[in-house]
Amino acid sequence: MLVLAPSAAQAQRSVPQNFFGVVFDGYGLTQPLEAQQIHFAQMAYTGVESARVTFPWTALEPRRNEFDFSRTDRTVAAAARHGVDVLPVILYTPYWARVNKRKAYSPPKRTADFTLLMKRLIRRYGSNGSFWRANPSLPKRPIRNWQVWNEPNNDIERYWDAPRKSAYGWPHGYARLLKAAHKTIHREDRSARTVLGGITGISWLELRRLYKAGARNTFDVAALQIYPETVRNEIVALDRMRAGRVRARDEDVRLWVTEVAFPAAKGKTPPIFQQRQQTDAGMASSLSQLYTRLPRGRARWGLERVYWYTWASRYGQNRSAFDFSGLVQSKDGLERIPQPAYTAYRNAAIRAQGCAKNFFGVCQ
Repeated sequence: MLVLAPSAAQAQRSVPQNFFGVVFDGYGLTQPLEAQQIHFAQMAYTGVESARVTFPWTALEPRRNEFDFSRTDRTVAAAARHGVDVLPVILYTPYWARVNKRKAYSPPKRTADFTLLMKRLIRRYGSNGSFWRANPSLPKRPIRNWQVWNEPNNDIERYWDAPRKSAYGWPHGYARLLKAAHKTIHREDRSARTVLGGITGISWLELRRLYKAGARNTFDVAALQIYPETVRNEIVALDRMRAGRVRARDEDVRLWVTEVAFPAAKGKTPPIFQQRQQTDAGMASSLSQLYTRLPRGRARWGLERVYWYTWASRYGQNRSAFDFSGLVQSKDGLERIPQPAYTAYRNAAIRAQGCAKNFFGVCQ
């Protein structure tokens, strides 16, 4: 495996802390603490500084006012042990809280139900969280950024399943939830930030619709997640997202790319609309280009973080292109077989961070 050592000219860090992120999702989150620690150790060694993790409301509060934090405790503990920041994505309405109980991706009926969950999460994992007091042996890494939902504009039986023209539909229904969550987050932890649910598709137009629905001053970080055919298309999307924030006079809002990938699914799965299928080498090459371009333009876009989708995937024969986008192959949640994109990611991190890191995220 080829790893580039930083030269004297590269020893200066060129990106903010947590710029290099990955999404850690799927079956990995159901593994015991010991297995997750293996993943987070390798993430830290690779240069990953932040992991975007699903916090499923369905598992956290399966019945009203009955909370279970065992699953998220494991992940937060494993990440903290290895110096990795956690960005939670809170989504998936439990049956009892849905607008439409027949729809698995229904939005919540009452914002108060969602904000109660947010309070409990912040009081557990935030700046003064009970989790840190109960685990004094862990390095304290409080969660200070909270992403409210995932792809809320993806309303076709996915994530926010409510007709657009209905009272709960995108963008008005989501804008109400976002406003309530934003107030709760800042009231519970003044140092915390609200991260917009990652907007997909023609994201800049969807952002404009959200602003028209009254969402200005209801989030601190805008989030983009599209799967472009080329690196150039990602740059175009970033430019247009910035223009949308300027038009809304919301330039102080920062921008994160909370999902991006060029899956190595060529010849393995049916093509996705407007998604170019890559080989393993092609995915690695596109990743290298992306992480060369984005640090250079981050000041222009207000870009603070980029999350590759995903850290680990199975690389098996199925219909999802994203089964071929992991930096490592992991079929059972334990094994971790680096892919060509893994080496490309680590090399990019070493260059931008000015050093290679150990299993605890400390420069060697």
